Amino acid sequence: MSASPTTTHTPESVAELAATVEAAARQGRVLTPWGAGTLQHLGRAPLPEAEQLCTGALNRYLRGHACAQPPAAQDHAAR
Repeated sequence: MSASPTTTHTPESVAELAATVEAAARQGRVLTPWGAGTLQHLGRAPLPEAEQLCTGALNRYLRGHACAQPPAAQDHAAR
């Protein structure tokens, strides 16, 4: 099994990712569950807040309004 891209982040790329996720949250943009989980994993949000972001993002995604989707989700949605 090959490593996923998320396992090869450098500290700098993780910091950039966290900043991007935080900026999206402040602007009220949709966060994917992955983004909310990343935010919580990095310690940038308390668990209840990350769970709330994840739940809201998932609900919006299911309604077809997600602005960011992992490539696998895009491929699956296209089928």
